[in-house]
Amino acid sequence: MVTEPKIDEQYIKTGKVYYIAHMVGYDQQARDAFAAALCANDQGKYWEYSKVLFDNQSRFDRNSLAAYAQQIGLDAQAFTSCQSLGKHSQNAKDSTDMASAAGVKGTPSFFINGRLVIQAAQPFAEFQARIEEALKAGK
Repeated sequence: MVTEPKIDEQYIKTGKVYYIAHMVGYDQQARDAFAAALCANDQGKYWEYSKVLFDNQSRFDRNSLAAYAQQIGLDAQAFTSCQSLGKHSQNAKDSTDMASAAGVKGTPSFFINGRLVIQAAQPFAEFQARIEEALKAGK
């Protein structure tokens, strides 16, 4: 499914909508991966790291997370320090708790204007319908 690039082109780049991404970790390894992505963000490589995580969803152990950091060219010492100190562990837990409280039961889940409207991957047409509905309601 090639949904995200179409949403980006037609809605985000045109300024019609803003996109805010939050990761959710329902188990410890997923929370560790979430925290690792935030460590990558400290070095300006959140999206690159997140893509590697998405492509390797079955391997979120500490050694794999470090290998992914090396794969995208992160400063290994800074990344390892960030991970070892648990710099973003509380952020990962808090975000997951907030998502659960908002009714998120899995990923991906999408909110439009603060309402949970889509859970699970969907084709572009579904997003387009929901976004257009929200844009019309906002006028």
